[in-house]
Amino acid sequence: MDLYINKSNILNDVLERYDEALEVVEKGLKIDNKEPYLYSNKATILFNKGELDKSLELIDIAIKFNGEDDFLLFKKSIWLAEKELLFRALIEIQRVLEINSNCMEAREFKIDLLERLESYEAVILEYDKVIELEPNNEDYYINKSAVLNNNLEEYDLALEAVEKGLEINQKNPVLFENKAMILSNKGKIEESIDAIDSALAIEENSEILSKKAYLLQEKAYTLKELDKDEEALKAIEKSIELFAVFDSYIIQEECLFELKRYNEALEVIESAIPLADDDFVLNDCLNDKARILAKLKRMEESKGIIQSLIEKEPDDAYYYDTYGEIYMWLKNFDKSIEKFEKALELLQKDNDIDPEQDFRHETYIKIGKCYLKVNQLDKAKDYLIEGKKLAEERNNRFWTDKATKYILKLEEYG
Repeated sequence: MDLYINKSNILNDVLERYDEALEVVEKGLKIDNKEPYLYSNKATILFNKGELDKSLELIDIAIKFNGEDDFLLFKKSIWLAEKELLFRALIEIQRVLEINSNCMEAREFKIDLLERLESYEAVILEYDKVIELEPNNEDYYINKSAVLNNNLEEYDLALEAVEKGLEINQKNPVLFENKAMILSNKGKIEESIDAIDSALAIEENSEILSKKAYLLQEKAYTLKELDKDEEALKAIEKSIELFAVFDSYIIQEECLFELKRYNEALEVIESAIPLADDDFVLNDCLNDKARILAKLKRMEESKGIIQSLIEKEPDDAYYYDTYGEIYMWLKNFDKSIEKFEKALELLQKDNDIDPEQDFRHETYIKIGKCYLKVNQLDKAKDYLIEGKKLAEERNNRFWTDKATKYILKLEEYG
């Protein structure tokens, strides 16, 4: 019987001659119709032919003949996951682990299922189990820290996981990348840059230019958070020299904008626009272009772009916010407040807003600035205090500092 099993394996897995493999299995089943691995092989052949439902029926037959075979149960779990039947897949992988608790491949697959189910607390518990089994595997600390940071926002625990990984391997750049992201989320921006520099030092002699370029891009982004646009610009220009990607041009344009090098910023955004890979990204580029044109005092062109974007996306707060900025730069503060208020109204309606896309703190502070300019000090104070509170909750040092500066001006006015 082993000959039929092995021959069908070779025809299926190595030569990809599925019909011949199926014939061999059928011959074997005529001799022994209770051999689980013949049913397993037939299931795999049909899976490779795209017949997933039949594969699951056959693997159930194989399991009926040998319900304690962890290989068969694992295969069923994988195929259930292919059909997005994730809870059923989780039940089967748990059966695998009851038979073989030290199967790391099954534990890792369970973690993958739990992540897909967004059961992140359970993911961490599973990482603790695999770390107990393989305490010197730095990849587990990398992945655990990423879940704690990105999904659970448990920054102290994430940092602890990274530090344990670094005790195993001080030369792993990904651990330093994770450390940088965690420190940034904790508001420790200078320390975050130090961690990126450590990753860059490790990658110094790497032939993978895209990796170094990515780290330089992260460094530029982090430097921007410190309002160090000159340094950020140098970092992003180095990144572009190594490996240019769309996001790099956007960071370069933002640096140039903050440095008031508007003509150069316009050149960069016009180069980036043809690289936009969907309408959402294209619209963001056009929004940036409108802001630059306003700074270049090409107001009609600027307003024309924003009005066009609002016509296409009337519920997008981002474009109203930009419209408010344009009027603010024109010193038309009443119009500016009107547009900013509309942006806030749309943001507050959106219950499913991604925290990364929630810029209410910025809009509150800009409205406060406008009220300050028209000498409505009580309203200015209310908006600035609210904006500062939201900025602090987001660990956004740049906008916290801006709000503080305007609040101090209010105090000067008495």
